Amino acid sequence: MDTMWLALAGVLVAAVVIALVFSRRRGGGAVIDAGGGNRAGKSASAKAPAASTGGTDDVSTAGDLLRAEGADAYLEFFADWLEDKASEALGDEAVAPEPTRRLANAAREILPTLLRDGRATVVIPALVAGADGPKDFRQDVDLATLEPVLVGEHLMGIRELLYGHGEDQATVALGHWLMNQAEGDGEAEERDLWVSPDAVLRIADATRAAIRDLNAQGRAEVVVRGLVCQRSKKSYDLVRTVDTAVMNEAREGLAHTDSFIADLRRKNKAPPEMRRTKP
Repeated sequence: MDTMWLALAGVLVAAVVIALVFSRRRGGGAVIDAGGGNRAGKSASAKAPAASTGGTDDVSTAGDLLRAEGADAYLEFFADWLEDKASEALGDEAVAPEPTRRLANAAREILPTLLRDGRATVVIPALVAGADGPKDFRQDVDLATLEPVLVGEHLMGIRELLYGHGEDQATVALGHWLMNQAEGDGEAEERDLWVSPDAVLRIADATRAAIRDLNAQGRAEVVVRGLVCQRSKKSYDLVRTVDTAVMNEAREGLAHTDSFIADLRRKNKAPPEMRRTKP
């Protein structure tokens, strides 16, 4: 019975996250400011192709284009963030079809470097043609500030975060299970489903450590202190023991959620409500 309720909770949370993504995109070119901060790692620079790899009359976002081509959610959300930054820097011309295509290409090209090194620079020459000539786009990206923004906007949950980093299915399953446990504990205390955004990143780190202990010892103790309910601001601790039985439950819950989200993605490759208005 507990497994059934946890699986259902995971599916409901996924539905809410996707609904929030849809509502955000309906608003058009919202700007996300990642702010400052650094993560250790060398900087890298990637130059996007100077010409479009195929024009389109579609006014989908950069993320929409990549999702339709089979990209995972992490790349999709990163591409939309990059497009927002281009729109902020260069104006509405940056969300026209050809610049959108080039921004999608740039996001796909730079993301592996960003995930590997923690920092990267995107350079796209002559992205838009301004009244006073072509305008280049340059954006420094720092993973340590990008990920809290994506999570904080409810665009990316722990499942997308771990999949995006290339973690194996056991790690994603445990992270998904732990996040459901954290949300369940918060709801039980304050009827507050959402924990604060930093909980996703902290539980992801705890998940990786637990998997290492589980592989070495067959058992792991997970303790994440000071989680905060987003609405009530109540603080509580997540404490769980992870063993083979928990991992079996976690894999079952992840399978339900993966199937549910895959079905949504198949049905919504370019839903009208996620399209921008033509500039």
